[in-house]
Amino acid sequence: MRPGNWRISSCSECGEGGLARDWPATPRVFNIHTAAKVQSIPEGVALNQFINVALAEKLSALRAESYFSERAARADIPRALDILKRAGVAASPAEEDALPRSKRLKQKRSTSK
Repeated sequence: MRPGNWRISSCSECGEGGLARDWPATPRVFNIHTAAKVQSIPEGVALNQFINVALAEKLSALRAESYFSERAARADIPRALDILKRAGVAASPAEEDALPRSKRLKQKRSTSK
């Protein structure tokens, strides 16, 4: 077991308590309530709103991870690689996507060096 003593800590702002451990390398006590309260002040929002937004962001990230995992399971990798191999072959860019002639010449000169 690592060195350190458990003790009861309290938030200096609201008086709520928690369990903290004094570690020799980290003399300051981390209290998540105080940290969230301090972080919400520069954001200009109430602590409750700050927590709600943080939770919404976390849920969004979890949903995105789930979506991409499900999508990856359905992927047809050989077909995708075949499509990537064909990309740009025998097809010049649409007129509105093409570079002006002067930029094409500069680009060829810089890549040939």
